[in-house]
Amino acid sequence: MEKLSISQTSSDESPISASFSLTPLATPALDGILTNEYFRRQFEFVREVTYAAAALGPDGLASIGTVDASYADPFADVGSVIELDQASASGRTTSEVAQKFRALAPDADLTDAQLVHLYLRHLYSRLRIA
Repeated sequence: MEKLSISQTSSDESPISASFSLTPLATPALDGILTNEYFRRQFEFVREVTYAAAALGPDGLASIGTVDASYADPFADVGSVIELDQASASGRTTSEVAQKFRALAPDADLTDAQLVHLYLRHLYSRLRIA
């Protein structure tokens, strides 16, 4: 961690601010991730989800469960794991909704990370309407 500050002002959006950086010891691990196709795709996927989720802001992240196809499902148990790669009987899981973006633009050749980013943007628009 490089920097940590805690604001005493209650009007701040987030009272805690922190910045982080990797040490040089991380270089071999990152090189291994980026040179392996499987791990590189996983890295890019997580990075895209993180960027997309960060754009929602604290209020959006706190409310996203109310509009997400999986988490807004009243039959999904609290704390249960949502399987992103399995079809459901209702056809309303997060991944199934995200796959609809791929069907709408078959020539775009969207990656999984791009699909998740589009889906999170869709959730953001639903939050703004709700």
